[in-house]
Amino acid sequence: MKKSPISGIAFFFILIAFMNGGIGAAIPFAIFFFIANSIMSGGSSQKQNTTNNRRGRGTDQNRARREADLARQRAEARRKEEIRRRQSTVKRPAAPKKNPLKNSGLAKFKEYDYDGAIDDFKKALTISPDDIALHFNLAAAYSLTENKDSAFQHLDNAVRLGFKDFDKINSHDALAYLRIQEEYDAFRDNGFRLAQGAAKKKNPGLDSNLLDQLNRLQDLRERGVLTEAEFETQKGKLLN
Repeated sequence: MKKSPISGIAFFFILIAFMNGGIGAAIPFAIFFFIANSIMSGGSSQKQNTTNNRRGRGTDQNRARREADLARQRAEARRKEEIRRRQSTVKRPAAPKKNPLKNSGLAKFKEYDYDGAIDDFKKALTISPDDIALHFNLAAAYSLTENKDSAFQHLDNAVRLGFKDFDKINSHDALAYLRIQEEYDAFRDNGFRLAQGAAKKKNPGLDSNLLDQLNRLQDLRERGVLTEAEFETQKGKLLN
């Protein structure tokens, strides 16, 4: 505890009073300085208490700020975790159906077996009717076998489904037969599409009766009448 400066002064005056007047003269000075010291000590203690209270309030405020910051950090962590959880449960697009007939058709095409390639590509269309590459490959195979109507039809389908490489149509060797046909200029000028009103089939190159039967099988499978295995068996019988 810090010693009050008034103590030294009091001792000095009390000593002088005692030397000059004895103990009787020193007593009033002692009483006066005792009272003064008590007053000053009380004021100092109050000031110290005020300072301590202020420090305490400052500590409480700092603690409250730290707790608020921690609460915000926890809330942000929960929000990020919720976003990650939702993203992990988003349904991914279904993987494209495997179509081995497409690969076997390409293999036959490369071996110059265009009729065999056409047969595999047509069967592959029953699995993936909107496959752009299948339609383009069929157009190329039909062009090489000089079946211009089917070639134009499948090329039209490829463009309708999103084929955009028009330079390939104008330069691909397999389509050379189409490019010398009198219909080609009108086909090209129409955005590589057949003129409206031209006869189109749902799956050109497939017999309409066969298509009807395949569509009925598909409907039976979707309604649960046929299992997947039964559907594949019946479809194989129709195609073979």
